Amino acid sequence: AVAYADYIFIGAPIMAASFVLNNILRSEGKAKFAMIGLTTGGILNIVLDPIFIHSFGLGIAGAAIATIISQTVSFLILLSFFLSKKSIITLSPKYIAFNALPYLEIVGIGLPSLIRQGFSSISSIILNTQAGAIGGDPALSAMSIVTKIMMVIFGVALGIGQGFQPVCGYNYSSNHFKRVKESIIFTFIMCTLVMSVLGGVFYLTSDFFVELFIKDEAENVAQVVAIGGQALRYVCLVMPFMGINLLANMSYQAMRRKWRATLLSSCRHGIFFIPLGFILPYFLGLTGVELIQPMADFLTSLFSNATPIQYLFKE
Repeated sequence: AVAYADYIFIGAPIMAASFVLNNILRSEGKAKFAMIGLTTGGILNIVLDPIFIHSFGLGIAGAAIATIISQTVSFLILLSFFLSKKSIITLSPKYIAFNALPYLEIVGIGLPSLIRQGFSSISSIILNTQAGAIGGDPALSAMSIVTKIMMVIFGVALGIGQGFQPVCGYNYSSNHFKRVKESIIFTFIMCTLVMSVLGGVFYLTSDFFVELFIKDEAENVAQVVAIGGQALRYVCLVMPFMGINLLANMSYQAMRRKWRATLLSSCRHGIFFIPLGFILPYFLGLTGVELIQPMADFLTSLFSNATPIQYLFKE
């Protein structure tokens, strides 16, 4: 961890700047440019990782260096779109604000995302601790694999939601509420359908995908597959509900309902997950560990439905 962090923190400013430019381009509707910058850096990272880790013998530090180089290339590509006037927004030092209000607004709107990521880290610690304490190494490995698979699946829903946010934000600010409602309905249907299909596919093939992450020579393969497969099936059962969770949170965020968005973003990995992380394993053992995330997702969906989207249009 230290070997990786020593280098990755050096590149943190470049990585942060790259995230900002990427989001600006997406909010302008220039998703193609944003994708070019992001994808180029991702592919380059995949190529450079084995070179720096194995060929140069740098180990985990090599992975961090490869990431920094890739992110720098991605940043330069994204920056080139602004410097070549292909973006609506112009970058210039003369536009730097010297009062706190714009920065406070930015932090406020971004707070739900910060809370979501922060609680995600805490929930991972709780899940790993409980899995290791109750089921040992097989359970710990299984839940880690399921978490990785969930990240990939959730990334699909997140991508749909990130495409929805600029549309929602622009039209809401322009008082085009009909368009906002249409975008909400479309996104909800699309997200629910996609997550339902993915949930069905991964439910039927859960053992197969869990086993993909295990080396053939690893010990306790059967145990890991059994635990991970069951946990993944539990997750798949609640995937259709993830659409309303994401939509409600991103709607509030796009419409500057900062505190409501923050409250909703705290539910999945915080308000519901943390208590469940201690209660379910205590009463149900390993099955309780497997049920923590699905139950947190389900309760979050109920809470999201208890804060109807229509409330956003009362003003």
